[in-house]
Amino acid sequence: MARLVLHDPVWYDQMPYLPFPENWPTFTPKGTSRVTQELRSDKFADWLESYAKSMELNIWTETSIQGTPTYDSSSHTWTVHLSRPNGSTRVFHPHHIILATGTVGNPHIPQFPGATTFKGSVYHSSNFPGGHHFKGQKTVIIGACNSAHDIAQEFHDNDSQVTIVQRSSTTIISHTALLNVLLANFNEDTPTEYMDMVSQSMPGPVIKTVFQYATGVVAQIDKALLKGLEKVGFKLDYGYEGTGLSFKAIGMGGGYYIDVGCSKLIIDRKIKVKQGQQVDKFVEDGVVFADGTKETADVVVLATGYGRMRDKAREIFGDAVMDKVSPAVGFTEEGDWALTWQSMTLI
Repeated sequence: MARLVLHDPVWYDQMPYLPFPENWPTFTPKGTSRVTQELRSDKFADWLESYAKSMELNIWTETSIQGTPTYDSSSHTWTVHLSRPNGSTRVFHPHHIILATGTVGNPHIPQFPGATTFKGSVYHSSNFPGGHHFKGQKTVIIGACNSAHDIAQEFHDNDSQVTIVQRSSTTIISHTALLNVLLANFNEDTPTEYMDMVSQSMPGPVIKTVFQYATGVVAQIDKALLKGLEKVGFKLDYGYEGTGLSFKAIGMGGGYYIDVGCSKLIIDRKIKVKQGQQVDKFVEDGVVFADGTKETADVVVLATGYGRMRDKAREIFGDAVMDKVSPAVGFTEEGDWALTWQSMTLI
């Protein structure tokens, strides 16, 4: 989506050794003018490319793992076959493989009865082409977290009639509360590497307590916003044991929305919400819900999230490795974050 903007402030996303320029926007855009929708450049990707060149990093793009990596417990090395764009294969024997595929897996695309009869367009949020392609059309978005809200707001800006399908509940936090509470110490006056050390060095039970306290503070800041959402039937939650956005982001990779304007549109009923109902089936001109009601649509967007990180890792490493790996969610018995690498070292 051309108008994507990172929800993290620039000081939270600094790269090692080479910080962003001082004139970099607080929230990094993909590179499109929000006024004209003109795609000026791929801003963040361009930055990563220039960073790699400046740091003389040896990065191979369009390269994939061929077959399944194998591990030799006697030499403590892996054997990895890499397929290059020119058709050649290179074999490496590293001591470590770092899986930097993100906190989630492949797009989750549910299968609905009657989908083939629908005469409109269906997209997953990961390949949504942008709201300007569907000016004035009726749209249904299945899902109610970050992607769903951002896409709904873009549809609304393009004069579309939008309905968000919220099947369960969502954690909501305003971007103001995010900056002033959860990420207050990540700012232009504090070195990012210092705050990284502070935030990552706290024991699990301590950081859980901190997040619970912060969630209470955020709820007071966003009191009017949250009350307005509840009034129009939008269902809220405050995360695992009241830890809010933070544990959802770490443990689920979703389940929340950082409000940058869509919540007000929902409160003002400019964007409709269908709450608590699963989609039962597609029909030619829309979707039918479990309660028998119908919503007509020209476009349906599946903002249904992604699979687990472990599923993506299993595709790469296979069952023999992944069956030995503990979940990378929550805490260990010692109270530390549960991380895949902790158990991978035992292989």
